[in-house]
Amino acid sequence: HMSKLIERSLARSAALEKASAYAVSLRNGNTTAAWYENDFKRMEALSASGPLKASVTVDTKQELKDAGMRSGIEAIKLRRQARLKELMEAEQLQWESELNAMGLSLVKPTD
Repeated sequence: HMSKLIERSLARSAALEKASAYAVSLRNGNTTAAWYENDFKRMEALSASGPLKASVTVDTKQELKDAGMRSGIEAIKLRRQARLKELMEAEQLQWESELNAMGLSLVKPTD
């Protein structure tokens, strides 16, 4: 009688472990799919506004991965450029205010 309980407990434990591993694989697949879906939407939005062209055709998983990496890198570059521009503008304003406090000013080009 006791051995049957142990066997059932072991079988149940093995089934739960198998189900848990399956759930993890589904969650990983879901995360990956969501990332690619968001990446594709981002590529479409960026191509509509100009900086990127979303004319990527995908034949294999590796090409999809490479296309995602390229668009991700491009998006990072765009963000970095925007943040660098903001930083430079903020530093410019700070320098101007420091010079103004000393009674000096920068000569700005007229366009």
